[in-house]
Amino acid sequence: MLFFSVQGQNLGNVFKDLKERSENGEWFKMSGGVSTAFNFNHISGMPRRFDPFTWRLNANLNFDIAGISAPFSAVFSNGSSVYNLPKYSFYGISPTYKYITLHLGDRSMNFSPYTLSGHNFYGAGLELKPGNFRFSFMYGQLKRARAEDANSIQNFEPSYARKGWGFKTGYDNGKSKIGLILFNAADDPFSIPNPTQSINIQPAANAVLGLEAKHQFWKIMNLSVDFARSALTRNQNSFDIATSNYNTWQKFGGLIQPNASTGFHHAIKTSLGLNTKLGQFNLNHERIDPGYKTLGALFFNNDLENITASTSTSFLKKKLNLSANAGLQRNNLSGGSSNSSNRFIGALNAAYAASERLNLNLAISNFSTTNRMRAVTVPVIQVDSIILVQTNQSANLSVSYLAGKEKSNVLTGMFSYQQSNSIENDVINKDQTTTYYMGVLAFNKSLAAQKMNLSASLMGNYGIIPNIRLLTIAPSFTISKSMLEDKLNLSANASLSGVWSNGKNTNTILTLQSNTSYRLFDKNQLSLQLSWVDSKQNTVGSGLSEAFSEFMGGVTYGLNF
Repeated sequence: MLFFSVQGQNLGNVFKDLKERSENGEWFKMSGGVSTAFNFNHISGMPRRFDPFTWRLNANLNFDIAGISAPFSAVFSNGSSVYNLPKYSFYGISPTYKYITLHLGDRSMNFSPYTLSGHNFYGAGLELKPGNFRFSFMYGQLKRARAEDANSIQNFEPSYARKGWGFKTGYDNGKSKIGLILFNAADDPFSIPNPTQSINIQPAANAVLGLEAKHQFWKIMNLSVDFARSALTRNQNSFDIATSNYNTWQKFGGLIQPNASTGFHHAIKTSLGLNTKLGQFNLNHERIDPGYKTLGALFFNNDLENITASTSTSFLKKKLNLSANAGLQRNNLSGGSSNSSNRFIGALNAAYAASERLNLNLAISNFSTTNRMRAVTVPVIQVDSIILVQTNQSANLSVSYLAGKEKSNVLTGMFSYQQSNSIENDVINKDQTTTYYMGVLAFNKSLAAQKMNLSASLMGNYGIIPNIRLLTIAPSFTISKSMLEDKLNLSANASLSGVWSNGKNTNTILTLQSNTSYRLFDKNQLSLQLSWVDSKQNTVGSGLSEAFSEFMGGVTYGLNF
């Protein structure tokens, strides 16, 4: 009876909303923007790094059709012959009406950290939230096939085509929450024309069962549990074993057929939180079995156990805000590895508003985090591949001061430290540790009467890479001005970079950039970007040689609705 009552109320609201829209003539609305960019490149003195001409179209629109909200995004490009990138297109739409959301195209969904966690897919998804009930479903392609000899310039990893599906169902009333998740994915062994020669790339299959629960006690305490069991076949071509040794529960009801490469692993995280007048406090326990993996996430560490306590609070009349997370971490949970460690892990974030003019921020962490980075840093094209980097230690300090009577002048100082390793074929390259130190000092002056802005900065970057010590020092200056009742905006930037490798000056780079934008109508804008780079390289240790110069131009037109 309750279900029919809820549905009846929903239908009544639907017809009422449609009637109001019909009377007001608001059946269709559109907002967002579309932009197209054309880029040109000319280089002399070295092999071409970019195509002489590229184009790209972006669209981010939100349609409202009779109460159905449908955000739409799309990217189209002609690719790149220099980087062996074909023409590509990414597009997707997620219409929402009341408690129903449909995902079509290039989308991403999040079920839980250990099952499906923000992994992009090309396909379809559905989310239903009637009342306190929850239901989600997705099906699509998680990876495209990429042969071993493809994209050799970027050295991308080969991969089989991978498809997957998953669903999540549960109940959430704000105070109590419970959810059940099932995710399944498998590679197509025949999706690569020629068998790969890399022993690290094999067609995999995976099934994951997840359970999440949360409950609030007495308005001040909450308990949450996130559990997952994963059955991962690392190589579908591995020899078979007697499946009679596995029961229906272990075979996930037939979703996976175990062979010699199949492993069964668990991950669990529990958290107990307490909200008080002094702040929020949490006790957390996380354990991830050795070998645990889900094909619904790009990468995360396994074979570890964390026991941590976290808190967030404020002092000095909320001028000082602190959040901290600290505890112990251990690995080698099964005892089968020769390398085991027990270490202290911690993270601290502090923000202090010393006065109306002075602000300080500090962040320190030695938690291992995985970052997604584009595989090719090409500013004119978007690449459908990424590389993964694990950051092990990081520290960031920033100070800003507002000067002048109108507080229109800003002096900023920043320092950052980071130690990381690259991730390749799901393996952390611990022998390829990189350490970076970076400092920036910047000053910005605003001249409101002249509608002009001036800024200057000095950046220093020191990187420690295996067998290389790389130092970069780069001063820069920028000026911008608005004219013609703010319809015309002009800006210019000049920077000079000096690069030293293992103590020797190897590069001197002069960069000049300009940007001109003009608002044609209220919601139309035309922009022209120009840049010129002059680089001199010192490869013989005496004098500067092997100079090259590069000119890049771009025209962008944007239309907002």
